[in-house]
Amino acid sequence: MKENKYAVAIGVFDGLHIGHKTVIEQATALREEGLHPAVFTFSMTGALKRGGMLVSDEFKMKLLREMGIERIESPAFSTFAGMNGERFVTEKLIGEMNAAAICCGYDFRFGSGRACGTDELKEICEKHGVKLIVMPKVELDGEAVSSSRIRAALEEGDMEKVNRMLGWNFSFELEVVHGRKLARSLGFPTLNQRWPGENTVPRFGVYGSKAYVDGKSYSAVTNIGVKPTVAENGEEGVLAETHISGYSGDLYGKKVKVELLRFLRPEQKFDSIESLKKQMGSDVEQSGKLLKENCK
Repeated sequence: MKENKYAVAIGVFDGLHIGHKTVIEQATALREEGLHPAVFTFSMTGALKRGGMLVSDEFKMKLLREMGIERIESPAFSTFAGMNGERFVTEKLIGEMNAAAICCGYDFRFGSGRACGTDELKEICEKHGVKLIVMPKVELDGEAVSSSRIRAALEEGDMEKVNRMLGWNFSFELEVVHGRKLARSLGFPTLNQRWPGENTVPRFGVYGSKAYVDGKSYSAVTNIGVKPTVAENGEEGVLAETHISGYSGDLYGKKVKVELLRFLRPEQKFDSIESLKKQMGSDVEQSGKLLKENCK
């Protein structure tokens, strides 16, 4: 049986933003030449400073499959960090992955100490008869789109900018855990999801959001912040609390996807329970209007 030849898109692809998307789409476009689209990326869990990841490895794999990638290799970054650049390309990409074409971004670096760039990659590919496609810089508002720029906007709560740079609404898909049920007593039950310590935390506050349950989308309001909920490791962690309009049901132990659409307001302390309930009602109304705007 003839062995498949692959067009391999290579990069860390943290966040899979619109710049990354051009690289991946180039690999999928090479189906026209009989090549199967593949991605070589890295698992960055533990490799970045705490709070440095835009999406989890699991969520990144899901997005890549949705983009039509047939084969994904995602080893721990540490397993290749010290490897010579030429050896990495010839043994891993050309040898093991059977790459007939390699696609990367203009600023791609590889090899021990990030010593190699696209010029070195071109030389290696020419030596082995492999096509190389280097995608140019993608800009938004006059600046290059980058994961670091997205992190900065996320920490400011600028979801419009974040989502424009991503090309999709910033999302998380986490297990629903038990909370203190205070919001339920106020008439606004919430699902609680613990934020992964390795992921970048959005600005603390209240967001207009959208939640997905059993394939259906709902208008929602999400509060991101630190609550006195003790995580399994004994530390207090960041919690996402989401009220889903028009839904009632038991979601404990299930994974629910939530998209953040717009920052509504920072967290605040209220003088009374009644003023809190009034504000929560206003938040729900705002988010409902926001979802209608996004559906136009």
